[in-house]
Amino acid sequence: LKTVVGRLNLATVSIIEERLEYINPIPEYDIITVRALPRWEKFRKKIMAFLKPGGILIHYEKRGVIRQIEKS
Repeated sequence: LKTVVGRLNLATVSIIEERLEYINPIPEYDIITVRALPRWEKFRKKIMAFLKPGGILIHYEKRGVIRQIEKS
């Protein structure tokens, strides 16, 4: 991901490589993608806290299954 962001010169993209439990949420993101997340219901509320109102969460559940949720 870092290589793609660098090559495309995406200055407004952040990549966070950290366990969700160790990050303090700041609602500032328009789009969040998540993959390989066990216990989805346990972490959903915390992940949504990172999104701006109107932001979109894209959850890659498993191969071929993608869930998209918009924050109201």
